[in-house]
Amino acid sequence: MKKLEKLALLKGTLNESHKLRRSLLIKAMDDLESEEVHCQNCPGTCCTFFGNSMQMTLSETWDLYDYLVDEDQWTEELKTKLENCVSDFRLLNRPSTGGGQLMRKTYTCPFFTETALGCPLPKTVKPYGCLGFNPKLKNEESGKSCGANQEVLEQREESFNQFNQEEQLNLELKEILSIPWDKESIPVALLELDRRLSHITE
Repeated sequence: MKKLEKLALLKGTLNESHKLRRSLLIKAMDDLESEEVHCQNCPGTCCTFFGNSMQMTLSETWDLYDYLVDEDQWTEELKTKLENCVSDFRLLNRPSTGGGQLMRKTYTCPFFTETALGCPLPKTVKPYGCLGFNPKLKNEESGKSCGANQEVLEQREESFNQFNQEEQLNLELKEILSIPWDKESIPVALLELDRRLSHITE
């Protein structure tokens, strides 16, 4: 099967499952909000270089990229903003930490609007790590109580990898697009996916 045909099949699977793959995290987030544990009063510390080192898998990257394209938000202006983020925070310069691992670098998310509730992206396409990172106290105002809900993140991962579904999606995307990494920062991942898709041949 040719690369474009494989990609078309994968796109169907990814687009059908992006909401389901985030459903546990969104429910946990909504449950917290119903108890007044939310981000409404926080300046968004976790989205800035003070606290953000978010990385995405290829399937997460695909979900966000596809949304941006469908909503006519994948523009030259956005690409320039992503490129500036990569440059400003030197996201391509990641020293090795040993064992084949690279250092995670902090950066201000290029989608952050620098206000409370400053992420304009819908929950259904946000990176899993963003959805799973929430306050632990009511009416949080500084981000000091915020942290990752590892239990829900692990439940989500287990639910989709018990038959290797998500792992297989990522492996197939890596093979078709010739992308070597498992996870990358949001701007690097989006730009790399766009570049590879624009050069893919049959």
